[in-house]
This record gives sequence, C-alpha cells and structure tokens, in this order.
Amino acid sequence: MFNFTLSAFFAGWLGGFYAHYLGSLTPATVMHTSKTVEVLAMAYIGGRGSLWGGMAIAFPFVFFIEALRSNLTDLPGLHLVIYGVLMILVMIYYPGGLAGLYAWAKAKLSAALARRKPAVPQVEA
Repeated sequence: MFNFTLSAFFAGWLGGFYAHYLGSLTPATVMHTSKTVEVLAMAYIGGRGSLWGGMAIAFPFVFFIEALRSNLTDLPGLHLVIYGVLMILVMIYYPGGLAGLYAWAKAKLSAALARRKPAVPQVEA
C-alpha cells in the first residue's frame, strides 16, 4: 500500500510538471504508445518489484530518451526499437533489472569479504 501511495504521489507531482512543460495535455501527448513504452522500459530496467530501482534509472533514462529522440530525427521510430533491444538484453542478462544487479553485486562483495582471512597482529615475544 505504501508503494502504491508513493508512486501515485510522484505520478501526480511529476504529471503537473509535465503539464506545465507542455502547456496543455491532450490524449495524443499523454497516452501515446511511445510514452507507454518509455515508462515500461524504465520500470523493467530499474527492476520489477523494486521501488528504488525504477526511481534510480528514471533520471538518467530520460536524458537517454531525449538524446535518442533528438539525434534520430531522420529515422522515426528507431528509438522505440532501441528501447526494445535494451529491454530484451536486460531480460536475458539481468532479469532483476538494476535492483537485481545491485543485490547480486552486494552479495558477491559480502561473500568475498567473508572469505578473507582476518589480520593477525604480529607481536614480539
């Protein structure tokens, strides 16, 4: 329930910013297929079921989206293909998304630290 409330808060808050940025909202600007794909890509790459993974990936991913959109003006729709390829790669190599990658790295690091031998001080007798 907390995650739902928090996500609804951010959706409403950032929706207000988006409306201010565009000047007006219409179904064509808000409910467009590319927007849906972008949001799903952010959620999946961030990590399904992870609150912080989606939030951590959203900020850099928006810059990635806008860079693709502005640089690929000659090839409309190619940015959607790149999202799809990126999502497929994440599904194959990192099924847990960014949050799963973080948990995996944390477990590896803690296992490596646990295997390390403790330092024994050398004392003269």
